[in-house]
Amino acid sequence: MSVHNRRFRRAPRARGAALLAAAVLGVAGCSGSTDGSPTAVESATTSAASGQTSDGGSAAASTSAKSDEGALWDPCALPESAVSGTGMDPASKETGIANTDFSEAGWEACKWRAVDGSHWLTIFSGTPTLDEVKAREGFTDIESLTIGLHQAVQYRPEGGGRDLRCTVAVELQQGVAMFAATARASVGAKEDMCGVAGRHAAGLADQLPD
Repeated sequence: MSVHNRRFRRAPRARGAALLAAAVLGVAGCSGSTDGSPTAVESATTSAASGQTSDGGSAAASTSAKSDEGALWDPCALPESAVSGTGMDPASKETGIANTDFSEAGWEACKWRAVDGSHWLTIFSGTPTLDEVKAREGFTDIESLTIGLHQAVQYRPEGGGRDLRCTVAVELQQGVAMFAATARASVGAKEDMCGVAGRHAAGLADQLPD
């Protein structure tokens, strides 16, 4: 396969990574480029690394102390038994988003496909506080929850395709863990994706740090 063809094969995955980051993390979205350049992912990671929230504010002041206290919880370290116990296929694990590493931007991320193939679960771990997540713009269906012993909030992105995804952000001492459930667009959502995200978060609550 030529380098040219490989470049264009990677482009949809790169755009998908940026769009998912925008929908879940509230960072910059896709730049609109269709030439296979990495600018979409770079814009997302740069925004996250700067600590800027989606409403233009800065999260740096409130998150810097937390980031100095220790390493982020890594969802990729979840035991296979815990992953399979919540209905996901451990063999489908992808580190990052579309194999794009977001660790330098202050996030750990891991993704799995459901055993029945109906949806994907991406878990993000980062330093923003739950209040900062609640304050971000561009989301709807915001609802406070309790997941295990943790306070949490669920939300969907505004705009098209909102019924295909939902995220539950769970409060941790380090910041948050975000459970993003995304239905396969080709088959649509078989059930409410907020219920799916909440079910996964509850099923993995005993694996979360304080």
